[in-house]
Amino acid sequence: MQQAVHKYLKALEAGDVEKAASLFVPAGWVQSPFLGRLPVRDYVAKVTRASSGSKLTVYDVLEYLASGMSEDEILRDFPDLVSEDIRACIAFAADRERKFTTIPPG
Repeated sequence: MQQAVHKYLKALEAGDVEKAASLFVPAGWVQSPFLGRLPVRDYVAKVTRASSGSKLTVYDVLEYLASGMSEDEILRDFPDLVSEDIRACIAFAADRERKFTTIPPG
């Protein structure tokens, strides 16, 4: 599972919508707490646009949190971020984990 998340984050970072979307179930939907229910490709395209030009990835934020940094420390180090960005990263990771653990083997 960790490899799939890493592939997704790399595709997202590169702005490769098709590659990132290909890691989801074909014709699947994503239920995002921030974007609502969207087809996978539309979701990935929105997330890619939102992160374009950013030097800080979702993976980076999650690593900082996992290392013990507080939200306040991250916000202080990266003034372009807001609390909602950090919650979006956590929601994204939770959503991806749920999808990877509930898809029955084909």
